[in-house]
Amino acid sequence: MAEADEVFAELAGRVTEALAEQRRVLRSGWEEPAAELDTERLRVALQSYREASERLLKL
Repeated sequence: MAEADEVFAELAGRVTEALAEQRRVLRSGWEEPAAELDTERLRVALQSYREASERLLKL
């Protein structure tokens, strides 16, 4: 049981790291000075967030 718990904890850590990286990538799509963002880039960024959220909900 202890080994199973350790494996689960390691996998959970990897998932957490992967999610943090995904969030960083998503933020880079819109986190710029407001003057440089157009509505299309914001639309694409929002769509990316929606798709990532849907994938998470399927886990």
